Amino acid sequence: MPAQVQNEFLVLVHNLLILLSTRLEAEEGLRDEKVEVKYEAALQARERVAKSRGRSVSPWVRVLRRITRWSSQFTRWLQDALLHRWEWTEGLAKLRPLMHAYLR
Repeated sequence: MPAQVQNEFLVLVHNLLILLSTRLEAEEGLRDEKVEVKYEAALQARERVAKSRGRSVSPWVRVLRRITRWSSQFTRWLQDALLHRWEWTEGLAKLRPLMHAYLR
């Protein structure tokens, strides 16, 4: 039973992070672009390997494109926000420069 509870908790946290990421992009224009660039490179590598084997990557990989990993930068910011109980605007003020700085 404890493993089931742990799994449900992990799914809940994962879904909350997806909601937070979606809100940050929709309302604030903030995306974890570093992870998106890495995802795209990995997807292109998968497509090259598949092509070399006479196969193809499912088109659903691009259609259902959902990043399920976040950068260390984002997770550290979220951890700090929760530990220090930042207000939303204060957290955004700290996140915005972080997201732009590591892209350079």
